[in-house]
Amino acid sequence: MNMYRWYFPINAEGGQPEGLNDSGVESFRGNQIESLAREIIQNSTDARKINNKPVKVLFRKFFINKNSFPNRTGLLKSLDSCREYKRTPHNAKDFFKKAINILETEKITFLQVSDFNTTGLVGVSEEASDWENLVKSIGISNKGGSSGGSFGIGKSAPFACSNLRTIFYHTYNQNHERAFQGVSRLASHFDGENETRGTGFYGLKKNTQPITNSYSIPKWYDRKDYGTDIFVAGFINDDSWEEKIIMAVLENFFVAIYEEKLIVEVGKVTINKSNLKMLIDRYIKINKNLYANEYFSAITFGERTSKDIKGLGTVLLYLQKNDEFSKKVAMVRSTGMKITHMDRFRGGIKFSGVLLIQGQELNKLLRKTEPPAHDKWEAARHEDPKLADSVIKELGRFVRESVKGMNKFHEKNKLDFKGFNKFLPDYLNEDSPLEENSIEENQNSIIPKTIKVNARRNKKKSRAEIASKGKGGNTKYRRKNTKKRKTSNGTNSRKRLNITRIKSIVVSGNKGIYDLKIGTDLGGDGWIKLNFIGEDSRSYDTNPITALDLNMNKQLPITNGRIGPVNFDNNDKKTIRVELEEKLRASLEVIVDES
Repeated sequence: MNMYRWYFPINAEGGQPEGLNDSGVESFRGNQIESLAREIIQNSTDARKINNKPVKVLFRKFFINKNSFPNRTGLLKSLDSCREYKRTPHNAKDFFKKAINILETEKITFLQVSDFNTTGLVGVSEEASDWENLVKSIGISNKGGSSGGSFGIGKSAPFACSNLRTIFYHTYNQNHERAFQGVSRLASHFDGENETRGTGFYGLKKNTQPITNSYSIPKWYDRKDYGTDIFVAGFINDDSWEEKIIMAVLENFFVAIYEEKLIVEVGKVTINKSNLKMLIDRYIKINKNLYANEYFSAITFGERTSKDIKGLGTVLLYLQKNDEFSKKVAMVRSTGMKITHMDRFRGGIKFSGVLLIQGQELNKLLRKTEPPAHDKWEAARHEDPKLADSVIKELGRFVRESVKGMNKFHEKNKLDFKGFNKFLPDYLNEDSPLEENSIEENQNSIIPKTIKVNARRNKKKSRAEIASKGKGGNTKYRRKNTKKRKTSNGTNSRKRLNITRIKSIVVSGNKGIYDLKIGTDLGGDGWIKLNFIGEDSRSYDTNPITALDLNMNKQLPITNGRIGPVNFDNNDKKTIRVELEEKLRASLEVIVDES
């Protein structure tokens, strides 16, 4: 092992001294962990090996004994020299002191990021290869076409998560080559005789080559499949690192996961298509600054339209109306990663949307307009700014015209009586879910016209009482068996179930899927009965097939056409998704019986 050590190349012939403030690393400060997840997963999806099989990316934290750290004494010597270097500022001296202390502790923290179903990094001993571009080059990327990165700066994100500014790379590629190398981005210092460059490498000194002898590679992870491992040494201390990575994955790669192009493991949590909705509800809905829950709903249940953009490729737009959405449209390239979003739409209707960019030429053009963070499209960055500007404007025009058309349809079909909206639930004309070959609904089905009613507040009556007497409302509410239960001494054993809000939403008319949003003031147990309301104002029985409490992710029992018993807490707000045997779009009467 003596032949493998840390080596910092000499800063020959009066070259520029390098400081700790690396511009690439500093660009990811502030949200290091989220940036690491976004950049590494983007690189992994670009290296996908089998198109019909998802890329898998694994994140795990582990510890090694300090004596197992590769050439620890050599790196300690360089860190101490950096601290003592005359050009090192005081804040940098503090960093080097902290790094030295970390290497002196008994256990050193590492973060491992590994990908699978990828090609691995080829050309481990070649110039201008994938391996060299990742491990040794600065500001160089050989990606083309619709690949995610184009600046070669994303590779700096892991360094921002290292208190040692040190990363180890390992790959096993499809040419059956293995390679292992460490990179430490410190600062210029003296190696005893000469001033060095700021970046050093662990491996062979000659031409700073990697270790290719499998027996000399640390067994931190015994890889048998093709792919790449990144080990962040001295991983920053953050107790919420798992949650931050999960949220970053859900917010940025929901399309890649939904389309089964990507699976991510973070600690003990696996993110895939089957649990995507559940994890979005758990991690995203509670965060007001993240919108993946809205985007996921749009791409799952939204209305789809498409458009060719200047012969460069087609875009697909999914839009879904919902009173609780924030009027944003996610812009997603073919890699499945969200780049940015559009907002500031005019019109009163609330919605969410997703724009998917298809076509290699269109993706290639847009990739060239992105800054290093890949979070916007800027035409001036393209070699043909005029063409890029026309494409970006065409995309924006298509989205805004589609939203405008949705607003016009909404206003045309809306009849408003001021005041009643505070008491009567609304029927939301939700769009059908995605279907490649959508079929028109049965023209003979009961499909009543919908009316949105708003009426004056009556302070003497409860909302439920007013709703139950509403004429022409779209959701009716009744309660049975409302006597309070009493104990032997005449006192009430529990308070009566009190429903304050009921709202039925068509999720998919042609699949018979509806959401029931039910709010309570006083809790209790209740049974739910659903009826269709026809154009003749008569009630028609429904046959529920399934009922899922979305808040608890729990199936509810169904007996003789009734759902329940359903337990409501005080001041509860439940969303229950029901699938009916009848596949049609209609107004619902919702009856809640106290059990």
